[in-house]
Amino acid sequence: ASACQPRYDLLATINGYLIALDPATGGKLWQISLGSAIETSPLVIGDGVFIGTRAGQVVRVSLTTHRPTWTVTVGGSVKGAMARSGSNVVVGDYAGHVSAFSQATGRVAWRTTSPGKTFAGPGRFYAGAAVAYGRVFIGNVNGRVLGLDAATGAINWVQVFGNYVYSSAAVADRMVFVGSYDGNLYALSAITGDIVWHRHIGQSISGSPSVLG
Repeated sequence: ASACQPRYDLLATINGYLIALDPATGGKLWQISLGSAIETSPLVIGDGVFIGTRAGQVVRVSLTTHRPTWTVTVGGSVKGAMARSGSNVVVGDYAGHVSAFSQATGRVAWRTTSPGKTFAGPGRFYAGAAVAYGRVFIGNVNGRVLGLDAATGAINWVQVFGNYVYSSAAVADRMVFVGSYDGNLYALSAITGDIVWHRHIGQSISGSPSVLG
């Protein structure tokens, strides 16, 4: 929470609760049921916490009232973490869409559908979005990593890997680092999506990389 709000440790549970704990004691301060399993991490911006559900809803909960201020429905389950992009929040879903919602109202600012193989559909987004350099970077279970314009959702580039991308991207030094089930850790140009280098580690990568230093 912000400095003018009470301090919380926030967590979401698979049985659909958003729970606030006292960071000093671990005691429960409040909780709210969103009615569906939650796999996303809470994203706190100002007085609001943003969360997605398996039922395909994106919800803003007020940290003052502990109640939803808006709820929107997307085409599939929301499992990846949300990211802040200016006055919007951005998230992918299991219908293969990436959507940007106004933080204040939940209005859809833009929505983009992932490209996929012919007759195979747009895949599913499990990875969380990363926002940097005016772009949104996000990987899809159909093996595609997208670089989108953060203002409009237009597709700037697409890079195709040999297998699933569950890994959320890390971004640094104008490169996008992301793992794939094809066993490679990739470094992509944030500008073009071209592969700068890759390292095969001999097993599938599902977690997100971190950049240190």
